Amino acid sequence: MVVHEGHTDTINSVTFSPDGKSVVSGSDDNTVRMWNANSSSPIGEPLEGHSSYVQSVSYSPLGNLIASGSWDNTIRLWDPSTGQQSGDILKGDHTFFSVAFAPDAKLIASGGGSSYSPTGSAVQLWDVQTRKAALILT
Repeated sequence: MVVHEGHTDTINSVTFSPDGKSVVSGSDDNTVRMWNANSSSPIGEPLEGHSSYVQSVSYSPLGNLIASGSWDNTIRLWDPSTGQQSGDILKGDHTFFSVAFAPDAKLIASGGGSSYSPTGSAVQLWDVQTRKAALILT
């Protein structure tokens, strides 16, 4: 077995790309990493932008976006072909512990919460195109 180093802290979430060729991971080192699923080699540099732990990652079913949810109250969208952030940040009022794309890739569901948040614990549905919350379930 070959071991490649990448993250410098706990890995909280992993997901495969829709084509199965890459794996994405999110970590307490505040980064997202892409990995070649066949060779386990890192793909590009770490995706940086979160200011706190990355709790969850999700690959769009279309393969064109990666979502990462963090303790910094943001969901960031990344273009896996460039490793760059794609468009505006989705901002909430609580930690995002889980993110997942809808099968048609038009919505992102997030789960999270905080006793300090106005919504408490909530599931939010986000419109990928407008980058706005479409529905909040508490």
